[in-house]
This record gives sequence, C-alpha cells and structure tokens, in this order.
Amino acid sequence: MTTEPSLPPPAIAIDVVSKRLGETQAVDGLSLSIAKGEFVTVLGPSGSGKTTLLHLIAGFHHPDTGRILLGGRDLTGQPPYRRDIGLIFQNYALFPHMTVFQNVAYPLANRGVRPAEIADRVRACLTRVKMGAFLDRYPTQLSGGQQQRVALARSIVYDPPVILMDEPLGALDKHLRRHMQDQIKQIHRDSGAAIVYVTHDQEEAMSMSDRVAVMRDGRLIQCDAPETLYHRPANSFIAEFLGEANILNIEVLPHGGGITHNGAKVPGAPDMSVAPGRYLALFRPEHVSLSPGEEQSGSLGSGVIEIRDFLGDQYRIMARVPGVDGLIVVKQPASQSLGALPLGSSVALHWDWTRSLLLRE
Repeated sequence: MTTEPSLPPPAIAIDVVSKRLGETQAVDGLSLSIAKGEFVTVLGPSGSGKTTLLHLIAGFHHPDTGRILLGGRDLTGQPPYRRDIGLIFQNYALFPHMTVFQNVAYPLANRGVRPAEIADRVRACLTRVKMGAFLDRYPTQLSGGQQQRVALARSIVYDPPVILMDEPLGALDKHLRRHMQDQIKQIHRDSGAAIVYVTHDQEEAMSMSDRVAVMRDGRLIQCDAPETLYHRPANSFIAEFLGEANILNIEVLPHGGGITHNGAKVPGAPDMSVAPGRYLALFRPEHVSLSPGEEQSGSLGSGVIEIRDFLGDQYRIMARVPGVDGLIVVKQPASQSLGALPLGSSVALHWDWTRSLLLRE
C-alpha cells in the first residue's frame, strides 16, 4: 500500500481568527492560507482590518479566537521576536543613532551571528538594494527612498521565511514608488520568502501580487489572482473597489424577451442564457466604445460627454445617457481621435455584452 506524500505546510495559516479592538470588530472570523514564496496583498478601504490582520500575524496583537500558524507551528501566543518574521513599515522604523551598516546588522547580531559573517552578509545585502555606498551614513542623511531600501535590506538580511509590509511605499512619490515596487518584486523572486503586503493602492496590489485578499469590515470578501478579481469579482463592492466599473440594474425577461433597465428595453442586448430575474450588469470602461453622433443600431443609446480627462496613454470620458443611472465611464486609447471629442459632444455608446458580468446581489 502506497501513501500520498504529505504536502509542506503553508508559510502562513490563519484559522478562523477574530480580534476586537475596543468597540470595533477589527477582524471577524477570517481564514487565509499563504503558500511558501507567495506574494499576497491585503487590500480594502480604511477601517477594513488590513493592518490589524498584519499585526496579528506579526504578534503585536493576539487573536481573541482562532489560531495563527507559521510554517506549521502554532505561534498564536508567541511574542514578535520569536516568530522569525521580517517587518517593513511606512515610517521605515530605522534606528536614528545607528549607521546604515549598524541598522542592517542589528537583526543578525541579535541572532548571535559571528561578526565576520555579519559584515559579509550586510555588505552583500546592501549591494543588492543598491545602497552599498552608504554604509556609514545615518538615516537622517538619506532620502525617503534610500531609507526604504535600508529598511528592506534589514528585513531580508537574515533570510526570514515570511516578510510583512505595511504601506511600505506610502510616503514616496509616484516615480520612486514604481521603482521600489520593481525592486520589491525582484527581492521577492530572489529570496523565496512569502510576502504579505498591505496597501490602499489598488493598482499597486494588482501589479505586484500573486493573489489579492480584499477585506471589508474585518472580513475576507474574496482572495484570488488579480485577473480573476478584476474580471470575475464576487460582488459589486469588489467590482467597484478594483478599478472603475459601469454597473446597471437590469432585468432579464423570460422566454427570450431581452433585457430592461429602468423599465426600458435595452437595445442591442442579446438573449442571456441565465434565469429570468433582476441582476447587476457590470461593464469595465474599456469594454465600452463610443462613436460621434446620435444613437445607432446596436448601441446603448445616445449620450453627451460631460467629463473628459487626458491621461497620457488614454482618454477617460464620462457621458450621460438619458434613462441610465449615473454617468457611463469610457476609456479610449489616446491614439484614437474619438477620445478628443469636446465636452458637450453627442455620442452613441456601444457595449460589448460578451464581456459583461451579471451579478446576483
């Protein structure tokens, strides 16, 4: 009789964890498993419980109920210094009285590493983050981006299996933020550590992560690959939170009777192979196109351009269509001259129904 080989334990296993902070249920019965070497971003609005979850993993908070396992070990009640976790915060948390070398050497010295080995590992790690020429500088002599690189080096110099990052790039300008995102991704690939990354930035979460865990009111709403979250969100909250979405309240009529919105028949909508009833129809702005002039065959209807933003590579256009709730958002490549239509222009809007997603709420 043969036995199946046992799978290695996940880097992090959060098992039905809850935590109340004062009157707030900060984390509510949350379960999440993160594999070794996986990059998972925790995303959600302010007050959703993202940072509390990170602090529970780190050991700064202890759960009221549930367990937290790291590498298969139950560390629910263990203090932070016994968890072997790398930590990076938005304010960098560097020791101001220590040089760059001393800051990065600190976790190695705490672990009893020999001085000669400390010197080699610190120099190699600082070279890796392009800070090898700043060994003798103090944090106050560095720019924000340089301080962040030092904090990154300090968190990886002892090769922790798990690294937690709480809004690490929030204080950086957009250009430097993009550069540091690329650097973090490279270090993740090189180190093989599992990374749990907290951010408010949806674009950052989508571009950096293997999976994105979306939280709301202390609960995990959906955890999936970025592409899945964007194209197949579990509900309208996630659809609108991750990028922009046009959402219509529609009714699918029985016997192939088509689709209505606000009681009016939607022109050009195909028969939907779903049960009759009320749905939310979700369209991303890039799945809507426009053409100049009045309503045409196959269009949603005629609209008027009320807002037009030039974003470099594309135009973001918002048009009002009579009978449709709210403004319809359209994104057109800047190479298409239609995007440059002036405000007040009459346009016909076309929906790609094959790209739509119907949600039951």
